[in-house]
Amino acid sequence: MVDFDVLNKGNMSDEEYAGHTMPEMPIEDKPVQAIQVIDPFDPAPLVELFNRYVTEIDNMNAVALAHEVKDDASCGLATTYTTQAKALMQTIDKKHK
Repeated sequence: MVDFDVLNKGNMSDEEYAGHTMPEMPIEDKPVQAIQVIDPFDPAPLVELFNRYVTEIDNMNAVALAHEVKDDASCGLATTYTTQAKALMQTIDKKHK
């Protein structure tokens, strides 16, 4: 049988207690949130997600149209823009499916 009273500092000398610490117990002070039921046929979350992509696409389009390829560095940057656009298109396709 384990005597838990021995673990109390009051029952141990400083030499015996050295190196022992009590773990701090987490205190849950956050309110518990209710489970949110999501209607699978509600298009609002998808429209919101799509609108974020539309904004990003518009920004990428403006940057790409303003970009001029003059040398190797600007060509590399154009390649980066193309890669980002393809990745975004793949993400949109995955979300669509």
